[in-house]
Amino acid sequence: MIDLKAFGRLLNAYPLFIKDPYFSIYSNGDILTESDTIFWTGAKKELLGLVKIDNKIYSFLGKSEFEKLEQINVELETFKTIYTFKKDDFILKVEFVSPLTLNDLKLLSCPICYMHYDFVCSNKHDFEIYLLMNEKWCYNEGNNDKHQIIGNEFKFRKYNVAKFGLRRQLYLSQSNDEFLSDWGYFYLAGENAHFFGKKHLKTYLLNDDFMPKFDGEDKYISASNKSYQGNILIGHDDVVAIQYFDDFLKTYYFEDGKNIFDAIKYVYYNIPSIENKMKRMDDKIKKLADKVSPHYYLLCCASYRQSIGGHKLVKKRNGDLLFLSKECGSNGCIGTVDVSYPSLPLYLMFSPILVKGMMVPILDFASKPIWKYDFAPHDVGRYPLVVGQVYGNKEESIKYNSEKDFGVETYPVFANYPFKDDIYYKDKQMPVEESGDMLIMAYSYYKETKDLDFIKKNYEIFNKWANYLSKKGLIPDNQLCTDDFAGHLDKNINLSIKACIALKAFAKLSKILNNQENELKYNKIVKSFTKYIESYSSKRGFLPLTYQENDNRFSLKYNFAMDKFLKFNLFSQEIINHEINLYLTKVNEFGIPLDERKDYSKTDWQLWVASFVSDELKNKIIDGIVNYMKNGVNRTPFPDWYETKTGLSYFMKNRTVQGGIFFPLLMNK
Repeated sequence: MIDLKAFGRLLNAYPLFIKDPYFSIYSNGDILTESDTIFWTGAKKELLGLVKIDNKIYSFLGKSEFEKLEQINVELETFKTIYTFKKDDFILKVEFVSPLTLNDLKLLSCPICYMHYDFVCSNKHDFEIYLLMNEKWCYNEGNNDKHQIIGNEFKFRKYNVAKFGLRRQLYLSQSNDEFLSDWGYFYLAGENAHFFGKKHLKTYLLNDDFMPKFDGEDKYISASNKSYQGNILIGHDDVVAIQYFDDFLKTYYFEDGKNIFDAIKYVYYNIPSIENKMKRMDDKIKKLADKVSPHYYLLCCASYRQSIGGHKLVKKRNGDLLFLSKECGSNGCIGTVDVSYPSLPLYLMFSPILVKGMMVPILDFASKPIWKYDFAPHDVGRYPLVVGQVYGNKEESIKYNSEKDFGVETYPVFANYPFKDDIYYKDKQMPVEESGDMLIMAYSYYKETKDLDFIKKNYEIFNKWANYLSKKGLIPDNQLCTDDFAGHLDKNINLSIKACIALKAFAKLSKILNNQENELKYNKIVKSFTKYIESYSSKRGFLPLTYQENDNRFSLKYNFAMDKFLKFNLFSQEIINHEINLYLTKVNEFGIPLDERKDYSKTDWQLWVASFVSDELKNKIIDGIVNYMKNGVNRTPFPDWYETKTGLSYFMKNRTVQGGIFFPLLMNK
């Protein structure tokens, strides 16, 4: 455990309840009662935690009118954020738990989190603990629509449940970036549960015989317990999770006919076994992390829930799992290749089947007539609509002009358009980046699973992308890479390195399928690529940002990490050492810049670099990012793009790419 006393502020924002892009609750303050709870976007969404002790009400979560308990500690674990409070003769310990177990996908996709608490006192007290949720969790704010909320209460043998949501449910009715869904229902479950209006909050808390009253004001649901130790559950039922081209899919947990009440019942009665699963995994991560660096476990705790919670797990009718990321805080695209790629280490380490779940949607779309290119797509839509690529899409660029629309967009199924249609801007694509990413992902997945059927099924399209890289990969023309915020770049050496590794991955896949012709062909190409890159490094003394004449700018060659992990060893240790020695001269207060054009960097790519450099540089990178989390400017869920001198972060927050922070762990596997 990591505690506040030893470290002060720990995170940009603290995860409370995290499951998926629409069920994501944070606190952005170090003291839980001094800030409002927020959605991952930063929008204030009220969740209150209160205790009633001898008929006096105290607050432990969120801003409220009630007296605050004194917070004396906060701790982080992989699945939990744990707070301790005190008052008079009692201690209250509260754990906010997100069961995102990568070794149990049913539990991972079960849309229930819970709050565990322990009340310890030296004298006997009348005690009741409450978790309350405001109706604003049920919709987006900002337009002039009046939101009609309906709710209900359900009584079960050992617990009760309260729910609420919009009266009119418009499933999958918006597709954009920083939005909460305008559909679905939230649930709270405990010994008692109620649905009521805000005006009657005090009456509800102080009157055990309270009857629900509304009077047209903000609505709340609440769950409460009177036992000194227990759990209160919180859940979200999105009803319809994903549009997948012409199909509509439920959350994976619901695929076999289960409903939200089954999910609540399962978690309520199985918390001891759930706790054991989480503890075993947390112990493993901590043990491995402590071998990497003293502060590395903190980075793992900060990134694990966020990365998984930016995805949705569903299943195709043919049984294929789909693990669909939302490109949170950067445009809302779904299934983005260059967002999946940096997150690979976490999923290769603990659940490689999810890597396949990232690739399948891209492969499905790339096989459609509308995608007429010989390189890989960027994405498959905008969350939660898998309809075909929107990045660089001419139709997608036509925006709504009316404020009344509030930026809400839905899309036709671009994937169904005929071959003759030309709806993509060629100059806005990332051909080398995405093709390289997909080939490396495919071989990495096979290496961990030996899933030969997947490679056989998709070999033809992998061959097409490899052929493209063999022609365009060594000295890439002016194009974007995953760091598209930096703009187009001509003759990008980092892309050249990626293309080389990707072609080696394809040569390996060819060998696996006994395609000797392609194996020999692409190994020969790889050898020539490698020789060119090594020669260029030898001539210049290091590898600059580009192959452009007189370019003396450094850049982080994070793509070397995959060469090391896959044991290709295409590039000599000498070339790596040249890079390491250069990076050591570029360390700023909060980390190392991506390249010499700007002082900004990315957390994920720095940890990719940390996986193959010297211990000295690895510790400098990790300590710089920990320093950024503790002292950075913005209080939003762990932003990956930030300034290494000032600690100011940009708009990229809550992104799944933070799975890349696990690369040093994966490398030590």
